[in-house]
Amino acid sequence: MPSRYNVPPAACANHPAQDELFEIEEGAMVFVIDGAERTVAAGGVIEIAAGMSHRARNASPDEPAVVRWVTAPALRSAEFFALAATLGDDARLFERALFAYEYRDVFRASGMLGRLIPMVAAIARLLGRRPPHLD
Repeated sequence: MPSRYNVPPAACANHPAQDELFEIEEGAMVFVIDGAERTVAAGGVIEIAAGMSHRARNASPDEPAVVRWVTAPALRSAEFFALAATLGDDARLFERALFAYEYRDVFRASGMLGRLIPMVAAIARLLGRRPPHLD
């Protein structure tokens, strides 16, 4: 994970039907799981049970971290991240909401954002918008 990568506090998420395993191979990562912060260094492992609200970031502002990440069962995680990479930073609100709602089986934002996504996606659908998809 590049040193500049950092998930903002509002971006806590959970995976409703997937357990996660993170093995830190190099560097260190900071995890916030259900509000508790924990730093895991190289050689460490952390498991996150399905449904637990969490976020992660590289612990270093200067050095990358190398992490092996496993979700079980995999479900549509690979498709989710492949499509997320195509959206880019300039994706519009409706496009992001439709995307998040489409993949709610593998990824859900927590907190207020998680409550707003279904409403914004419904408005987008009423306006005739469709979720983005891989070609």
